[in-house]
Amino acid sequence: MKVKFLDYYNIASNLVLCTFVLGFINVFVRGLTSTEDLIIAGLVLVLRYFSAILIKRRFAIGKYLLLILIARNIYKLCDITVSTGADTVAISLIVIQIIMTVGALVLITKLPAKFDFRKKYIRS
Repeated sequence: MKVKFLDYYNIASNLVLCTFVLGFINVFVRGLTSTEDLIIAGLVLVLRYFSAILIKRRFAIGKYLLLILIARNIYKLCDITVSTGADTVAISLIVIQIIMTVGALVLITKLPAKFDFRKKYIRS
């Protein structure tokens, strides 16, 4: 018997991988001014890729990594919109990243209400 909600993990993992690609594009659109920006961008990209792998393998810690990524994206969105030379392409990429990451988090936490997780034993 196939359970439908297990496919949500694959979809969520693909969404996180798409946000990884968008983050990589965003690095080139915004440009990095210092080595500090380069290190932080690299760490966030590694965290995105690592969370996609964890979600694909159905580890529970993937949800918490997504929450960290959402908080980081919201902070970055506020930081970019406050700056004087706000780039609309960078802002739109970050908004798309937030939407896709929230969608992945919703897919992971969505479980059927009537699903029984206990093992069924056949009594003879």
